[in-house]
Amino acid sequence: MATNYGTPPIVQEGLVFALDPANKKSYTSGSATVTDQIGGKTGTVQGSGLGVVPLNGLWDMDESSDTGIIFAENADFNFGTGDFAVDVWFRADAYSATGSPTQGTRILAADKDTATGIDWLLYHNSSTSLAWYTAGQKNAIAIEQGVLYHVIYTRISGTLKTYRNGIEVASTSFTNNLSGTTGLAIGRSIRTGYTNAGVLDGAVSAVKIYKGKGLTASEVTQNYNALKSRFE
Repeated sequence: MATNYGTPPIVQEGLVFALDPANKKSYTSGSATVTDQIGGKTGTVQGSGLGVVPLNGLWDMDESSDTGIIFAENADFNFGTGDFAVDVWFRADAYSATGSPTQGTRILAADKDTATGIDWLLYHNSSTSLAWYTAGQKNAIAIEQGVLYHVIYTRISGTLKTYRNGIEVASTSFTNNLSGTTGLAIGRSIRTGYTNAGVLDGAVSAVKIYKGKGLTASEVTQNYNALKSRFE
């Protein structure tokens, strides 16, 4: 399990899913497959040609030919009412609604179910904002286009907190039962019946999901420090 980046290494407890375009155990340039470093789940690159290609440790997605990555249904993406954390480095270069039906830009999306309130996604909901969405928008935070961010959304004891570049920037009560049967999409939606919806124009780097455990402020800082030197 090659997930110990930098000093200190990332938090291991509760980690059920980890991707890194710079790690050959996760992705080889030109491959049509991406591999989770924890449980070996495999995702499929969407789009034409070589699809998603690492660029300085990022998967560069251009909205037209590089249209994201899809992982099949797995219980690790369903959090129930428990604690969790979703951790991602990303850059949004533009905002637009894409697909049929059209959807706003997804960074990460576990939104296969059509029932409201049981799925989740991180989406670029305007040209200047990122938000969590489950039966409504939660913890919207300011972002700038063309800027790389480290963002963590984490729930501990019914409170959803958001951290941007290691700093807490939003908090709200959040007790929804995230029980949907869903896969995971990176840089797009996987909503049933939707075609190429919510496609990202930007880039994604390391993605981590924790289930049954949220990340404390010190653990968020640990994960941020583990990778920030790569992008400086």
